Amino acid sequence: MSSIMVSEETSRSEWVAWPGMSSMPGLSGDKAIEGADDLPSGYSHWLIKFPTGHTPDKRSEGTVEHIYALMARDAGINMAETRLSRTRDGNAYFMTRRFDRTAGNRRHHVHSAAGMLNTDFRVDTFEYRELIKLCGMLTHSHSEKVELFRRMIFNIVTGNRDDHTKNFAFMLSDQNEWINTPAYDVTWNQGMMGEHTTSVNGKGKDIHLDDILEIARNASISRQDVSSVIEAVMEAVSGWNNLAFQYDVPSEQRQDIHQYMSRQQRALSEVAA
Repeated sequence: MSSIMVSEETSRSEWVAWPGMSSMPGLSGDKAIEGADDLPSGYSHWLIKFPTGHTPDKRSEGTVEHIYALMARDAGINMAETRLSRTRDGNAYFMTRRFDRTAGNRRHHVHSAAGMLNTDFRVDTFEYRELIKLCGMLTHSHSEKVELFRRMIFNIVTGNRDDHTKNFAFMLSDQNEWINTPAYDVTWNQGMMGEHTTSVNGKGKDIHLDDILEIARNASISRQDVSSVIEAVMEAVSGWNNLAFQYDVPSEQRQDIHQYMSRQQRALSEVAA
């Protein structure tokens, strides 16, 4: 992943180039600057992710993450602006506007859950119940707790199992109040041994509606809110197949993700036996 600065006048159909990188669609060569902290007038900070391999599923990582961002936004999750840039050689680069920078190059104070709690994000010992409790203690906001609950549901349904404590963060708002940062690193990930890094009611997999209701009960989230969140997420992810076709996700990968989502949707519609 690399940090770049992008002109606000840049067209999505233009090309970009900067030192050490080949041309890619999405930005023009004189409208992207790599890494520097001093922000020229008319530019903003973005992060860009590179493919981690050369197989079809690796080359489509950026595409899948972009689709997940679109679905998450449709589900009501707070996401930073995202773009997808494709190269002539078939690679796809996922881009997201940095939420820790504002106009005038001012930085927001951001702290991950891992940093706040001094936890090892590589170890699957954390629980969504504790994460939502931390959110409530910091933000004193029921709506912020529901936002984090919504992200949990989305991660469960879509198979984002790399949901460790560095992938949840809080920042100080302009009113000097703690809020959730926009969601980030939201994409298909099989996790360790097929399990979520942050557990749901003590489970890393085989999660059912009763597990969700227990998390909600502990967070004082009403059954009505639970139903509303689940419905919004289900509606958003129903667009996966069409979006995957539209963005040319490899057929096998598209089907694998679709089958996983279908199983998860069935599991969240019933109480475990």
